[in-house]
Parts: sequence; structure tokens; C-alpha cells
Amino acid sequence: MSAKSFSRVPSSTRVISVTAKNTGSAGACTLDDFEKNFTSVPNVMISSNHELVSFFNNTISIGLNAADVDWEKRVLALRQLRSLIQNDSYNLDAFYDEILPNLEIPLQKAIKDLRSQVVREAAYTIALYGQTLGNKMDKIAEALFPDIISVVQSSAKVMASAANILCTFLAKNICSHKFLLRVLQSLNHKSREIRRCVYLMIETIIESWTDSNITRSVNSISDAIYKAINDADPDVRTIGRKCFNAWEERYPEEAGKIFKMLDPSKQKAINGTLASSSSSRSITDAVRSKPSTASSIKSSAYSRATSEIDTTSARRAMGSSRYGSVNRPPILAKPISSTTRNGGATPSTRKPLYATQSTSSTMTNGRPSMSQPGSRSGSPNRLAKNLGRMRVAETPKLYSVRSNRVSAKSTKPSSPVAFELNNEIQMESAALTDAINKCNQLSDKREHLNVVFHIMETGRTLDNTDVDKIFNCLWKIYKESQSRQSSEMLNAIELLFSKYNQQVTHHLTEIYPRILLKMSNDSQPASKSVHIKLLNHVKKVFAPKDRFVAIATYIQNPLNSPPVKTKQLLLKEYGEVLRELNSKILRETSEFVPSFIKILQILESSKNDQFTSDVEIICKAIFDLDASTLSEIVQNKLTNQQRTRVLEFINGGDKVSMSPLRARHDNVIPQQSSSKFYGNSCSNYNNGRERSFDHTPPSNSSSSTLDVETSKFFYSNSQEFKRDVDEQKRVIDAIQLVLMPDTVSPHKAVAAKALETLIKDKCFTLWDEHFGSTLMLLIKNLSDDDDLIVANNIGALREMIVKEHIRLDNYYAFLIKSFVQVKQRGETINKLLDGCSNAMAKYIPAKMLISTLIPLLEVDDHHILTNVLKLLGKVFEYVPKNEGILFLPECCPAVTKFVSHPESIVRRSTIICIVAIINKCTRKEVDGYLSDFDRAQTRLLDVYLSRANNK
Repeated sequence: MSAKSFSRVPSSTRVISVTAKNTGSAGACTLDDFEKNFTSVPNVMISSNHELVSFFNNTISIGLNAADVDWEKRVLALRQLRSLIQNDSYNLDAFYDEILPNLEIPLQKAIKDLRSQVVREAAYTIALYGQTLGNKMDKIAEALFPDIISVVQSSAKVMASAANILCTFLAKNICSHKFLLRVLQSLNHKSREIRRCVYLMIETIIESWTDSNITRSVNSISDAIYKAINDADPDVRTIGRKCFNAWEERYPEEAGKIFKMLDPSKQKAINGTLASSSSSRSITDAVRSKPSTASSIKSSAYSRATSEIDTTSARRAMGSSRYGSVNRPPILAKPISSTTRNGGATPSTRKPLYATQSTSSTMTNGRPSMSQPGSRSGSPNRLAKNLGRMRVAETPKLYSVRSNRVSAKSTKPSSPVAFELNNEIQMESAALTDAINKCNQLSDKREHLNVVFHIMETGRTLDNTDVDKIFNCLWKIYKESQSRQSSEMLNAIELLFSKYNQQVTHHLTEIYPRILLKMSNDSQPASKSVHIKLLNHVKKVFAPKDRFVAIATYIQNPLNSPPVKTKQLLLKEYGEVLRELNSKILRETSEFVPSFIKILQILESSKNDQFTSDVEIICKAIFDLDASTLSEIVQNKLTNQQRTRVLEFINGGDKVSMSPLRARHDNVIPQQSSSKFYGNSCSNYNNGRERSFDHTPPSNSSSSTLDVETSKFFYSNSQEFKRDVDEQKRVIDAIQLVLMPDTVSPHKAVAAKALETLIKDKCFTLWDEHFGSTLMLLIKNLSDDDDLIVANNIGALREMIVKEHIRLDNYYAFLIKSFVQVKQRGETINKLLDGCSNAMAKYIPAKMLISTLIPLLEVDDHHILTNVLKLLGKVFEYVPKNEGILFLPECCPAVTKFVSHPESIVRRSTIICIVAIINKCTRKEVDGYLSDFDRAQTRLLDVYLSRANNK
């Protein structure tokens, strides 16, 4: 041994480098830490709502918003938040009204803190609140989740582990569909730590949520499990297999669909884990899942991994080779001979079951015999190459397969043909998806439309999901096409309607009006003939009842307002399809009566007589079809004017115009007859209060007509009205018909005032069905030229915001953007708009208002800028001080730049908005944003501040 000897250091004394792979568990949070810190909180005694609000505002809120250097105060404030749960203060009403809505921003700030102790305390707090409050924390959990999941990949072990455990708590206790959607958005994150955490959450969701909570998201969870099993990270794949096991216990059919879409290696891995855990799927399934084709033997002989295949190139080559030419016969169109099938079987597993004389002649040492190159296209060697080239990875989107899932109870061995057909289905689904994507992306769609056509014509029977995808693709192309439609698109649409008319029937409400709209807009004979051909094909394929329901549904919808030419075509189609029905179908169609009343309303609102002949045809067709039903409608559903016109049409009398300009004089109805028509309604529909418009005499000879016509908007007793659903439907339908934008009626202002009264009385119980349409009608009428109509609509809109603000969740942005576009036009209108602004600022969340209003400050219209600035000022009048301070960095720079605007009204609104901000947040907090003010502007601001203080 040389002088320079090498000393060997024992392995126990070697220094191990700390890397992402070898971090150990030192400093990590555990579940016991969470449980312990839930109760390790300061002892706080609170017995009333006042004490709770005072403690939160004076102690907790100040601590949560402490400076960065005072991180200990933030930690203490988070512990005090947990004490509110431990001393049962969360049972007080003030907790949900004043405390919980103001926690989102402070908790978001805490979870993003740079101090690991603050993040850990925030995780403890959010977990405790989620465990105790459950779905009452869903909105806060949705808002905080992106920040929580980003902490999972933190290099600080204490922060990452705390975030992981917090995610498990949220997944177990927040059973919300929207929260699940937020979780699923992180499935494709590039960080493997985040993907692991998300899939652990999905495993918890599968194990913890009830069927009622999980039913809406079955497809999304199935897609997620499929992605997990095919993930690049082995830990994620392990979690995915656990998710699959749990999913199979609850939804075996869905798990079976996932299993069929997996590669054989993935199926074998799942079978191995299930066999080791004594699952219902037996070891026989593992053998059965192996491909018994020559391609599998060849691929194993050359040791080529599945990951080496470029799936995108394979799918493109498969799509272009198989479906690029329509005339080319599909691969595997002829059945494979028994010699070829048996030749691909593995001797160790298949020979006892399939051993025949022909099998032994084709096998040599467990491998198929090798023919001369190019000798036979169906030889085992050539077939193995083809199948190896054709096997591609399925896309993550799961397609339902008609064959039954692999069953553990079955003892019949799987056939090689079944495996090859399963590959065929996978390749066909991939080709269809690729063709639809290309149709949506490329300008030249003809080749890919041919692929879609060929799959529908010669491929398997498509399921509802694929049919909907094809319809949405083809119909989008049809709607967006401006010039003459291509023959490939029309052929595909006609084949879709012919072969899958049952699955497409629910789209008829969209199909009919679009074709008629195209017919009315296209003036070229060649283009119009194409639409006529497609319309005739629709008439030929779909049943008359389905077509009638589609047209009636579209006509009765108050939100549909087609052009005049399209209305004429709709009425003609309505009359034609009526003649193909029978009286039983007519009586059973619920859309019939509302659509017929709407047609008469269209005739009333028309400025000339262009619809008279079509409506006459419809009335006569109904009379011929079912005279008793029409008689009942005439007696109980129609106004006196409509009744007279319908009877004239039936009797074949002279055609009398129903235009309101010509028929007002003829519309005088005796007061006594109104009681028969409106049931138990009376002439004084005052709903228990005096109204100014009831005492305003009409200005023309039709005074009695106006009284009777407006009486249909009101009711006599609010308590009886609340119990009478039919009466509620009658009143709301009458109001909505008059408030339609295309309706020309002298009673619009009265209808809006009646709607305001109906909302005030809180006796209307059908808001679930009529809220959205009523809100949109009120907003559309804000642009009317009549000041009285606008004023009454504003009043009704304000009452709707005050009394029914809990239903505004899906209409916030639409309401705000539409409201700020109303132009100022008088002192009365301006006062009403201010009152409506106060209601919006009070009942709509401040965060939603500010996030919607700030982008609107970029427009050039000074009317919109004025309204936006005024509404922003109202927001700061109602927002709590601590929350208003958090909004200053976003609002102040956007507002102060308009102090030098050329329009004086914009400058004045800017100053008023800044005064409201200062009064809420103090001058000290706002001074930093007023550095660009000159002396005159500062003096003007001081003047407005002194005026506000004096008031």
C-alpha cells in the first residue's frame, strides 16, 4: 500500500447534502400540530353582537393589518380569530353579517406573508374555520385557493407542509361545486408538488363528499383520475391509482370507462395494486388486459417503451391516412383470420385456451412465423407492424365506449379481435377530436369536414357527447359563414340531422330561427336556395311535434326579438306546422298558449299590417284543428281587442288592423265587462296604498280603456295574491309583455310602477323563474325616450336591488355596466339615479363594484365617466374603513387623473368621489395620491371637504 493511502470514512459520518429530493421532515407541520393549535388560543369572553363587532374592529382588524415589521401582532390576531370559534361567538348574527365578509382580504394577505410563522397561523385559522363553518366558507375558500396552492411549492418546509394539510381540510369540509372547479384548474400545473397536493385533495373529495355533492362533477373527476394515472411524476401516478380504487368503489361504471382508455401497462399497474389489496378485480383481469396480438410480442421483443411514441405525430398520420381519403376502406374492415389471431397469443397464457393445430404451425419458439418482406399484407409480421404503428395514446378526454367494462366475475378470456376493435374505437375518437379541432382553428375546413362526414357515415354509432361536439362545430361554421356555404359542411349537417335526429332534437330551438334568419338576410338566390334546401331537410327529418315545440318556445321567449322579415317567416312556419298536428298534440304542448298570445301581441305592436294574413292563417288552422281549445283561449286568455280580432279572422270578416295607432278609438271597453275578463280583479287596484298615477286622468277619449288595460297589472289583496300562483303568473306575464323593448304601448310606465309595487309588497314567489328576464327588461327600458317610463323603471330597479339583492349574483357585471350608461337628463331622473346608486353601493359587494368600475374609467364618453365616478364615491360611503383603505392603491390613481378632464362635470364628479374617499379613509391616507394636484385644485378640494363636513 502506497504512502498516500485513502482513508475510508464510515457512512454514518458522511455529510448528506440537502436537496429537494432529500429534505427530510424536520420543521414540517403535522396533523397533530393543527389539532393542537385549534384550541391553543387566547381566552376571549364575548356575549353580544356589539361586543363581537367592537372586539373585531378594535383588536383583530388592527392586528391583521399591522405593518410588516409587526408580524407578531398579525400572529396574535390570527389566534384571536380562532378564539371566536372556540368560545362559540360564530353563532352570533353579527359574525356572519360583519365579521366573515371582511376576512377574505386579511387572510389572503396572511397566507402570502413572507414570515413562515404567519403563514402557518393563517393555515391553522383557515382550516379551523373551514372545519367549523363548512360551506359557509365556500366563497372565501374559492378566493384563497390560488394563493394557498402556490405555497405548496415553497422551499420552506413549514410553509409547504402547512399548505398541504390545509388543502386536505378544505377538500374534506368545503363541499362546493365551484370550489371543486377551482381545484381542478390546477391539474396541469408544471409543479409536481402542486399536482400531488391537488390529487390528494381529489382523493379526499372522493372519500368524503356525499353523492348529491359529487354528482355534478363526475365527468370532471373521471378526467382528473385519467390524467393522474398518466402523469409524468411517479408519486402522482401512485395517488392516481388510489383515486381510481376509491372511485371504483363508488362509481364502478365510470371507473370502467377510465380503465378501458388506459394503456395495457397502466391497466396492469392498477390490477396489481387492486390484487394486493384484495379488490373485486381478480388477477385474471391482469392477464386479460395484456394485448394478445402480434404487435405486443414484437414490441416486447424490441423493448420499445410506450413513452417513446410521438402520439401527436401518430394521431396526425392516422387521421390523414385513414380518414383523409373518403374512398379508402377503413383498416381492419375485414375480420382477421383465426390463424393470425392465434399466432399472436402468448404461449404461457393463451396456448392452453387456444391451442390448435393451425396455431402450432404458425408459432416458432413463442414467436409468430416471419414471412418474406412484402409478401402478404395480412401476414402476422405485417399486421404487427401496422398495429404497433397505429397504437396511440388516448387523449385525456374520456369517451364512453359501448362495450361493457372489464369484469372480475367473467372467466371468458379476452379475444385479440376485441383488443384490436378497442384500438379502432380509440383511434376513431382521436381522429374525430382532431378533425373538430382543425375545423375550429383552420380557415380551410373542407378536408376535415370530409373526415367528420366519413366517421358519421361509416364509423361506429356515436354517443351523445360526440354528437353534441359535432353539432356545435358544424353549427358554429354555419352561423359564422357570410358567403355561400360549402357543400362539405351542408352534407355533414344533413347527415347529422338524418342519422342522429333524436340526439339533435333539443337543438331545434336554435336551428329553426337561425335558418330563417339566414333566409331573410341573404338576398342572393343561390345562397337562399341553400337555406331553403336545409330547411326542407329539417322538415323531412324531424317530427312535426318537435318542430312545433321548437318554434313555439322561441316565439314565447321574451328575450328573443328577431327582425321583421324573420318574424314573418316564423309565423309562416308556425302556421304550416300546425296543419301537420292533431288536437291531442296541440292540447299536450305547454308552449302552445303562450306562443299564440305572443303572436297576437306581435300583431298588436306592429306599425302596419304585414303580419295580418299570417296570423289569420294561424287562427283558422287552430280553429280547424281544435275549436274547443281555441274557444277556451278566446274566453279566458285574451283581451277584448284580441278576442274581437280572432273572431273576425275565424268568421272570415274584413281584416281589421290591430295597430295601436288605428285601434285606440275602437278599444273602449265597458267597465262592467272587465270583471268577467279579469276574474276577481276590481277597478281600484291600489294594493293598499295611494298612487299618483291612479288619479291622473287620461288625456283622450279612451280613458276607460286605459283604466281597464292597466288593471291587469295589479291585484286586490297581497296576502291572497301570494297564495295564488296562477294570479302571479298572469300579472308578471302581463307586465313583461308590455315592457318588451319592441312593444309599442302607452302603458309601459304603469307596468313599471306596478312592478315596483309588486316588489315592495314582497308577495311574489316566482322569482326563480322570472328574475333574470324581469331584470333585463328593466335595464333595457332605461334607454327609453319617455322620462316617465325611465323614472318608473329606475324605481322598480331600485326596489329589486334592495329586496332581491341575493339573486343578483350572476348579474352583477351586466347590471353595473348597463347602469353607468344611462345618460343624465333632468333633475328628477338624476335624483332617482342617485337613489339607485345608493342601493347598488349598499347591497352589491364592494370588491365586485370596484373591479367592474375601474376598467370603465378608460372610456372616452364623459356621461359614462361621470356615472362611474359617482358610483365609486357611493361605494366608499358604505364600505368599512379598514376595507376601504385596502382599495386605495387600486382606486385613487385611477380617479385622480380626471381632475384635469376638459369636461367640467367629470372634474366635479372626480372631486366629489375624492371627498367621499377622504371622509371614509382620512386625509392622511389619501394625501400620498394627491401629489399631482396644483394649488387651485387643492383649494377646490378643501372647499368641497368643508361643505361635506358642514352637512
